[in-house]
Amino acid sequence: YTRVQSSLKAAKSWLRLGMDNWDMGIGSVERLVKAYNRYYQLRGLRIKQLLDLNLSIAKMSYIMGSTSQYLEWIKNGKIEINR
Repeated sequence: YTRVQSSLKAAKSWLRLGMDNWDMGIGSVERLVKAYNRYYQLRGLRIKQLLDLNLSIAKMSYIMGSTSQYLEWIKNGKIEINR
């Protein structure tokens, strides 16, 4: 998860740079499209990882017999559904 998070930050910087270069007239469409593509691929991967993590924790709390504990974790911010 942390590797995707740091890659997402780098991709966001790359995207900003590509957009700035495009605005100044020195960027290419190909590089800008690649930056957009990679950024949104990583965003999708991060969302999938968060979903998988939350599903695993929910299953664990169900097996332990306490789904209310899972809901309490969400309420207290120990688990974030959409980060």
